[in-house]
Amino acid sequence: MIEYLDWDSNFVGLKVGRVSQLNATETFEKEIETAISEKYKLIFFFAPADCFLHEDILQKYNGKLVDRKVSYSHELSDQTIELRHELTKLYTNSKISDELLQLAYESGKYSRFKLDKNFAPEVFTDMYKLWIENSVNGKIADRIYVVEQNNKITAMVTLKVDSDTLYIGLIATSSESHGKGYGKQLINRIKQTAFELRLKDIEVLTQYDNKQACRFYETCGFKVKSITNIYHLWL
Repeated sequence: MIEYLDWDSNFVGLKVGRVSQLNATETFEKEIETAISEKYKLIFFFAPADCFLHEDILQKYNGKLVDRKVSYSHELSDQTIELRHELTKLYTNSKISDELLQLAYESGKYSRFKLDKNFAPEVFTDMYKLWIENSVNGKIADRIYVVEQNNKITAMVTLKVDSDTLYIGLIATSSESHGKGYGKQLINRIKQTAFELRLKDIEVLTQYDNKQACRFYETCGFKVKSITNIYHLWL
């Protein structure tokens, strides 16, 4: 069944839909043919980690595996944690600094909206600019932590609480600050925040191809919760 994606369609200016189930190749092709008849221009197909579309299907419908989304989870213990995070602080400015915006772009460098060259470049930049704007104004984030060095923001993370889980949204360290431990301090601050709020776990999404991020989360105690294959089919 095709799910019409209203926000995505309005944002990219095309009729966009999503297919989330694949029972058989014939069924999938029928769904895509239906999408074509209903004037869809782009279909997102979200599949389990062990499900891959055949190359014939990809060629027929101009499709590509654009992302293998990894969901990481970190369960919190009941013990008090004391981790170093003295370089981090709460971002309280109502305006978005250029450094914060550039870090938002940095956080999305493996985004499917950046890597899929069928999108105009401004789709990615407009999306991540809106993401950080709505994080700063509190619409989609509850807190933003940053690291500042020499009066310049060099790392940041956005956080959202939902039920008993703390979700990491955007997280990035400036390219010139890699290897200085700022990312680890942000994670420590996140863990401390989750503990103070009496939450059960922390979750974050990243890309399987972003090996550096995957290694980072795993060294920080995160475990893989799920992997989702995401295809784009341009009709």
